[in-house]
Amino acid sequence: LESAVNMPVTVGTTSKGDITNAGLQIANYTSQINSALSTAPRATVVPFLTTNPGVVALGATTFTPAINTNIAVGDLVSGPGFPVGETVKAINNGVVTLGLPVTAAMDATNKVTFTHATDIKSLGANDLILNGIAIRASLASDDAFSNTQTVSSSKQASGIAIAAAINASSQQTGVSATANPVVITGSTLDVVNTRAADPTKTPNLFINGQGLYVDLSSTNSTDRLNAVVNAINPQVGSTGVLASLNVSGGITLTSEDGRNVSVWYDTTPPGGGVALTASMFGLGVAGGDPAGVKGAVGAGATYTSANTLYGGVTLKSAKPIVVTPGSNGYNPAISNFTTLGFQEGNFGGEVNAATAKMSPPRTGRLAFQVGANSQQTVTIDLADFGANGPITGQITWDVNLDPLAPGTIVNAPKGPQTLIGVSMGPGVPKSNPFGNFSVSIGGVTKQIDLTTTDKTVNDLAADIQNQINSQNGNSDLSVTVLNGNLQFSSASGATIASPVLTPVANAPDGVYAGRLGQQDPNGNPIINGQPMTRSFIGSKAGANDVLAKLDYVLNQVNANRATMGAVMNRLDHVVSNLTNASMNMTTSQSAITDADYASASTQLAKTSIMQQAATAVLAQANTSQQSVLKLLQA
Repeated sequence: LESAVNMPVTVGTTSKGDITNAGLQIANYTSQINSALSTAPRATVVPFLTTNPGVVALGATTFTPAINTNIAVGDLVSGPGFPVGETVKAINNGVVTLGLPVTAAMDATNKVTFTHATDIKSLGANDLILNGIAIRASLASDDAFSNTQTVSSSKQASGIAIAAAINASSQQTGVSATANPVVITGSTLDVVNTRAADPTKTPNLFINGQGLYVDLSSTNSTDRLNAVVNAINPQVGSTGVLASLNVSGGITLTSEDGRNVSVWYDTTPPGGGVALTASMFGLGVAGGDPAGVKGAVGAGATYTSANTLYGGVTLKSAKPIVVTPGSNGYNPAISNFTTLGFQEGNFGGEVNAATAKMSPPRTGRLAFQVGANSQQTVTIDLADFGANGPITGQITWDVNLDPLAPGTIVNAPKGPQTLIGVSMGPGVPKSNPFGNFSVSIGGVTKQIDLTTTDKTVNDLAADIQNQINSQNGNSDLSVTVLNGNLQFSSASGATIASPVLTPVANAPDGVYAGRLGQQDPNGNPIINGQPMTRSFIGSKAGANDVLAKLDYVLNQVNANRATMGAVMNRLDHVVSNLTNASMNMTTSQSAITDADYASASTQLAKTSIMQQAATAVLAQANTSQQSVLKLLQA
């Protein structure tokens, strides 16, 4: 996709559309990215077999499952008593051998789950080449966020880890990667079946290992959906997942940072009552559970056999992106190139400047046919001279704003930077610090470490402000709260950059990442990628600033006039050529088709005389014959 003007490209869909059908994702591209490529969706990892392990003694290293179909060496094993990350070391005559002894005795009531390790796809060392550079393997240490309680979830295979592996070679490839959001969409809601409100609020829904209690007592669709959202979103700091209502009447779960998502629920939770289904949470789909969601008997806080949905990555570059498989090729036995959603080919890059680019940017294109062939055209790109256009925008962007009072100091620091999306839920903070972030003030980066004392958003603001102002003698930053969002402002007008809150797995309820609004440190808007300043001649500084902007605008106008003049000269030349060609064609046509009137008149007279003479001779001959007959009769 290429913008016809120097403005951001916003990609969206309709209220009922599915943008992934077009291979795209909803985004707002504001930088000068010339190439972007998203990998195809990945398959959900599903544990393939759940069975009875039989009677297993404490400390045993072998057991005989009731079902052993498809079990193979290397398969992941999970269940009560099995060490985390345990795998099958050998299998002989139905007897499975483990690497470590079980930590608890088991009987016929227990279940053991097997997952093919080969179903979990991570980026290998020889799987991917970008712009001629081999990309290293993804590592578990690349992902600090994905939860791995369930055996089907692997940090090494997450979109975050794959993006980190690609970014490790960005200087050589010119390609950066970001993890795509992981999305689970429910389309059915069941409010006919309910469960009585639980005064103990025992969790009945689990997301990435975090137990949540959802009140399922209401038979009203709106109330039920709101209950789900209000139960999930305050825990986003722990789960990394946000819930929202969708147009299908269900719930959409989104992991914005691209971490793995595993959702499960106990179909027969304690307390009796109707069996739970995904539809009771607004997460159902036709046929049952959506990808990444699993209901099972006894699937509680320690459940390890849930399904996991993985995210892909988006590649971005200021030049074309050449994607090829590594030395492992396409062999599915050793390469995950295609299973991770990569596609071989050349992607993106700027369109050829001679045919699609003109300076200044265009808002429309006129094409004039100047020849008989389809490619014989002259085109002109019409620039945007509007108030917010790139030609005069620096002078005209504030034309509809109230005039400044005489003597006003132009562009004095004003307007705080707003950190969007930071809120605090009612839950109790965990026992350890929950996250950190960095903020740059006047070019100096300061690291902020947050603690469990930050129990409200106001506590959070005060702690951030105190920590920043205590570093390097800084004293001009204030952090306040407005409508539940943090606002950063600097009294001295120092540039504030990158205050992005980074959550960790044990963050308290409702703390999640945010980003600054689209404005410069003076509170002015950013249009066409450039910060705008007020045009004001009521002071010396303001007048000088306006003169500088006028010089820039005049240069833009002159450049645009030169472009238009060049195109007009081409059109004049084309018109002259076409006029001459038309005149020559008319002369040739006349020479071919026009009549010689003198010759034609002479020929007509000659023909007429001969016809008259022939008639006269014939009449005379007839008269002579009649005269002879009369003489004979006489």
